[in-house]
Amino acid sequence: MSVELFKKIQQAEAEAEGMRQEAARLAREQVKAVEEALSAENRQTAAEVREEAQRVLADAAAEVEKEIDALKQKRGAEREAQKAAAERRVSQAGQAIFERIVLHGNR
Repeated sequence: MSVELFKKIQQAEAEAEGMRQEAARLAREQVKAVEEALSAENRQTAAEVREEAQRVLADAAAEVEKEIDALKQKRGAEREAQKAAAERRVSQAGQAIFERIVLHGNR
């Protein structure tokens, strides 16, 4: 009877070892699946971050373009005002030159 009991103990130990190995294999598979899921999620998150960054940059570029256009218009208006003022002073300058030449001669 002790031989049979010993065989049963060995069989139980073998079954326990098989169960332990199977549990370890399942645990490795689960860890691998989780790592793959995390990796996929990280890739997806990185893609979303890149897309959002592109949107932010595009929005900022559009805003800068608007500001540039506004400055161009403002400076264009300033140049036109300066040109008009200069054109108004042309006759005065001509008159001043004429007076200097005619009244004061060529000194």
